[in-house]
Amino acid sequence: MVVTFNPDLVFLDIEMPGIDGRQVAKQIREHLSTDAPMICAVTAHAVNELENISKLGCFDSVISKPIAIADLKRLLALAQQR
Repeated sequence: MVVTFNPDLVFLDIEMPGIDGRQVAKQIREHLSTDAPMICAVTAHAVNELENISKLGCFDSVISKPIAIADLKRLLALAQQR
């Protein structure tokens, strides 16, 4: 879907059944390489955004659930700048 829809920003839950968000993010990056959208991990376990990004590697940002409106606005603004 990401290839055909071409979004500016993708939200991926880290823990999904069958395939997790890390695997999906890696696949997006492999298929789109330089044209990949901004990818944000969504998790109930996020404590420190920078710490989590370094651990997850394939994401541009990490936010915790429930998503705050201010965080959503910040990510949308960042995606528009790319």
